[in-house]
Amino acid sequence: MRCNDSQSGMALALVLWMLTALSVLAAGLVAISREGTGSIDAKVISARAFYLGKGAARLAMRDRAYDRSGDWDSDGSDDALRAERIYTAQYEFDGASVTARVYPSTGFMLMPTEPSESWVTFLNRVGGLDPALASQVVNRFDTYFEENEVVGGGSEPDMSTFDGYRAAYTDGNLGVGGDIAYVEALLGVEGMTREAYERIRRSVAPVRGSAPPDPALSPPELKNIFRGDPEATAGKQNPNTRYFCVELLMDFDGAQQVSQRIWVAGQGAMQGQTKLVRVGRPVFVNKIEAG
Repeated sequence: MRCNDSQSGMALALVLWMLTALSVLAAGLVAISREGTGSIDAKVISARAFYLGKGAARLAMRDRAYDRSGDWDSDGSDDALRAERIYTAQYEFDGASVTARVYPSTGFMLMPTEPSESWVTFLNRVGGLDPALASQVVNRFDTYFEENEVVGGGSEPDMSTFDGYRAAYTDGNLGVGGDIAYVEALLGVEGMTREAYERIRRSVAPVRGSAPPDPALSPPELKNIFRGDPEATAGKQNPNTRYFCVELLMDFDGAQQVSQRIWVAGQGAMQGQTKLVRVGRPVFVNKIEAG
């Protein structure tokens, strides 16, 4: 009788152990399934944002040109007579709300043509590099960019979402001018880390230049560090810039917010012929806030 009781107890313990193991396994499978579904949803939203962003950028540039000229028949030639400012517009599309801000390239860090203190500050305050290392990286700009070809534009690589690096230029932007440069070229400068590059890439215009950013026309991450900087105030660039950054904040059904920065050439905006110079990959807003 005791043997039977002992065997029954062992059998019950074994059954309970198996039930527990199966419960843990089921919970793990559910979690994996949810993660997989979430990943697919994120990729779908990212792809939607990528293509919606290109159309919204052209629309914002067209509306900006009309706002500045006040005449649909104008070719935009009187644009230079008006003071530059940050243009803002809002749009409603099927399943998405979009806020667009058009910044002149003068409000961003330009692809360096020579060392500058503004780049040291930028790499330190935004990129997170030690001041001494930031200074060393900047001092290598002269030699590196003299020896390496960095002219070009196009879509920003996104290995996970858009099937690898895109070799093709966007919308025939080869004709926009030799002052366009690859932002990715910064990764080739000795001392530039991948982490620092990921922190700064959205704030760098794919345009050659040496002037510091104009804080009055800068996005928040640059306005905060260059406000009150005598070099930035004294070295303001020509406000009649040829290139612009259209920053888009896209809200998909109130569930996900995605930010995207698209660089454009301003010519032809009135006729809806804005050329896309560089299409940045969409970034979920919570990832931007996380740094």
